[in-house]
Amino acid sequence: MVSAVVPVFNAEKTLKKSVESLLIQPEINEIFLVDDGSKDKSYSICLELADKYDLITVLHHPGKSNKGAPATRNLGLAHCKNKWIQFQDADDELLPGKIKKQLEYLDEESSFLVGTFLFQKDGKREFQNYLTDPWSGLLGIKFGITISNLWNGDLIKQIGGWRENLPNMQEYYLMFDLLRINSKVSYCPEALAVMKFRNNSITNAKNNKKAKQDNYFKYRKKVREYLESCNEFSLVRRHYYHISTGNNLSYHKPPFEVKINRLYYNLYKKMKEFKSVITYPS
Repeated sequence: MVSAVVPVFNAEKTLKKSVESLLIQPEINEIFLVDDGSKDKSYSICLELADKYDLITVLHHPGKSNKGAPATRNLGLAHCKNKWIQFQDADDELLPGKIKKQLEYLDEESSFLVGTFLFQKDGKREFQNYLTDPWSGLLGIKFGITISNLWNGDLIKQIGGWRENLPNMQEYYLMFDLLRINSKVSYCPEALAVMKFRNNSITNAKNNKKAKQDNYFKYRKKVREYLESCNEFSLVRRHYYHISTGNNLSYHKPPFEVKINRLYYNLYKKMKEFKSVITYPS
């Protein structure tokens, strides 16, 4: 069986639909709705849902304070009885059969299972795939997201839970921490989760925007330095490091030095431009 943890913050408009997508997964036998100091009706909705469904438990921080999504997930994690956990934001949704299908692909010895997902914006859904090499996936930010993946709660507890001091990239730091103690990963190629674009989300909020952009470079540096220390920074992984870093540098210059092979990145960009203008005879 699987546990579900939903951090809830000012999600009165989306919470019920999000929770309903968990309730239709027969393999989920406990759901923790963890309020993070909501100022709207979210907490009341959580209580209503808990009254209606026995498998739902409502939690909150001491004094109903706001501590951020990672700390809120950790609070729910501490109460989970099952090994495998579905983490889900209160405005995202699972598609029918998500848990059942992923359990079919799951190796019990894995740190987590990586799943594809649908990114929804302006009513349109776009398929988001993953890279099958874990470290390339981490460097290229193509290794699933919080909702698309299925997580080994025992190992997350072993490493001390989610890092709570991060402005963004939380699930990627989590995967980085997990892979360093257990590199085994499972994969499910079917898109069974929907992540919705929202202007007021943690990812897209204007507050701390600079810190969030800087964090992309800090994160990749940590992964690169770890791989270099293990002599595992292969050519393929270097490719994803330099291309992803170069793409980030094209719109944000951090106040610290960033290691990048600019010649390689520029050649890559030129090749992409060249391919885009080539016309082939019919």
